[in-house]
Amino acid sequence: MDKATKKRGWVNEFAAFYSGKQKVPIPTYFIHGNHEDFDLIGRFESNLQIAENLYYLSNGRIHNVLGISVAVVGGVYSQQRYTLQKDDPRLKGNRRRNFTLEDVATVINYQQRLDILLTHQAPALTETLKLLGSVNVVEEFRRILDIKSPRYHFFGHHDISISIEYHNIKVIGLQTMMKSPTDVPSMKKWFEIIEILGDTNVKGNN
Repeated sequence: MDKATKKRGWVNEFAAFYSGKQKVPIPTYFIHGNHEDFDLIGRFESNLQIAENLYYLSNGRIHNVLGISVAVVGGVYSQQRYTLQKDDPRLKGNRRRNFTLEDVATVINYQQRLDILLTHQAPALTETLKLLGSVNVVEEFRRILDIKSPRYHFFGHHDISISIEYHNIKVIGLQTMMKSPTDVPSMKKWFEIIEILGDTNVKGNN
């Protein structure tokens, strides 16, 4: 576990959930970022349930979550490693934090309607370029939006709260709001997102 993970805290809280000593209060789905225990989450590439009510949405796949199609490209961009094959030894260890062309291509080649795109980094849009600069946003994610037109795109990593309308796609940046995983009063924005999953308009009809 790297220094950034320890700095963020919650390590002991996760251990309690993972061991079953404490229950995650609501069904919770997450993708990986760039500071993870990749050996641990790598065990759940096929069996996505980590603990009761806690699910890992693995990278470069389209998942069915409550009947909603959710595409996942977690991690961060690396020009040096973007075109590597998934089994390349240069993508071992903590370098698994980098997504690949294969991950992006899987999403683009998905033949059905895509409801939600989840990424760690932000797409390269006018607003995100102004806020974050070109080195921190991902052109490939804008390309996914242009080709697949999901109804929603959520991203994290940058710790900014932003909502952008891009060609009828709602692009939402998620900001860390909780002091701890049990800090329910400050989870209002996250519950708003959960409510989206119950919105029948999220599910594509074409």
